[in-house]
Amino acid sequence: MRPTVRSVLAMAAAGLGLLAASVVPAHAAAKPTSCLSGGAYSAIWTAEPADHATRPFGDLNRDGRADLLQRNNCTGNLYYLPGDQSGVLLGGGWNSMTAFTRHGDLTGDNNEDLLARDRDGVLWLYPGNGHGSFGSRTSLGGGWNSMRLIKVVGDLTADNRGDLLATDSNGALWLYPGNGHGSFGNRTQIGSAWNSIRTFAGMGDITGDGHSDLIASDTANRFWRYPGNGQGGFGDRAPLPGIADYPDIVSVGDVLSVNGDHYNDALGTGHILTLLPGTKGGGLGAGWGGPDMNGTELF
Repeated sequence: MRPTVRSVLAMAAAGLGLLAASVVPAHAAAKPTSCLSGGAYSAIWTAEPADHATRPFGDLNRDGRADLLQRNNCTGNLYYLPGDQSGVLLGGGWNSMTAFTRHGDLTGDNNEDLLARDRDGVLWLYPGNGHGSFGSRTSLGGGWNSMRLIKVVGDLTADNRGDLLATDSNGALWLYPGNGHGSFGNRTQIGSAWNSIRTFAGMGDITGDGHSDLIASDTANRFWRYPGNGQGGFGDRAPLPGIADYPDIVSVGDVLSVNGDHYNDALGTGHILTLLPGTKGGGLGAGWGGPDMNGTELF
């Protein structure tokens, strides 16, 4: 069934509070053993409005709050969580997708977009409309099943266009430079031995040098920061100690802007979705989360 985007349907708040989710990593696509009913998928995400510059990523409706998308892996329904303790059903059929990624604008209209890979290996662009939903999808080509991880990571080449990173089954890391019109230029290999990296996420500039950076976790349950060099690559990685083992990472921008720290935060996924607050110098602090929610995937 082809993924569809329906008109927004408000969901009743379930009153679950801040950050309550159990997720399945996008690259794993494991079949859940159980799922909560659709009505329980609202009110799990609260984000503070930004009190400084407009968020460069994470905000689907341009209200200054970091948003999430959530797939029910039992039903295939896709929900939009706008960060105000409400939820919106966007449509069904999304179980045909094996990977999701988003990180800012790819089409040049200042709205955040979504990429999704289907079971046949076709990568699809869903252009954001700035109101928490998406326009008609466009194919970006096939053959993407050869990639183990696919992540939009922000502007790595300092041309104000969002770029894509992907790792293949041999551990090669590939840069796909964005063209600002919803597609990508010729790829370049920028790394090897990335089969030891379990997942990674673009965090924006967390080191304060004006370049977009990555965080990554490896198969030995260690976290690393990869500082961007503004030329499509990275400097020497540095360890991020004291972070627990998370199967996947979601970058969400400065969720805790209300405390005035202006540092980008991340979500660690597992049995509990955990907010990892950004710290000075590009680190991540100890997080906190909520109760389990079986059979759901967040991105």
